[in-house]
Amino acid sequence: MLFLPRCPKPALAMATSVLALLAMTGARGPTPPPQAPVVTAPPSDVTDCSQQSQIGLDGCAYQRDLAADKLLNADIRVIWSLLRPSQREAFVNAQSAWVKYQGADCESQSGVYAGGTAQPMEYLLCLAGDAASRRQDLRGFYLLLAQGTSSSPKFP
Repeated sequence: MLFLPRCPKPALAMATSVLALLAMTGARGPTPPPQAPVVTAPPSDVTDCSQQSQIGLDGCAYQRDLAADKLLNADIRVIWSLLRPSQREAFVNAQSAWVKYQGADCESQSGVYAGGTAQPMEYLLCLAGDAASRRQDLRGFYLLLAQGTSSSPKFP
């Protein structure tokens, strides 16, 4: 599985995504089998959640985003386990496109607060909200994949 760090800087995130996609698809030679989908790795420095300051509110939003990512990554692993090898490349491409969409969507939405102290919090809250929406999409996909099977893993 390929782990990418969460990055609020769109240019760096896009460059990281492009490098990851190149690594997954292979730059030359025969096409290797698709790699596991892109999931995010949580950073090690999590700010405490507090309603007493903007930094504390940022910490609350950050923790909400980390929790949403953890659930989404679990969903992705279950979907991956149910996919036939021939379906995996399309799923990786779709998930990579969704990660790019999520970053652009949240950059746009938090841009309303550009230059203000609430922008980072709004960006993180948007990430968590988009992850919750993506989970609903993946749940529908899971139900389709698991249809007619009795041994499917449980959806988180």
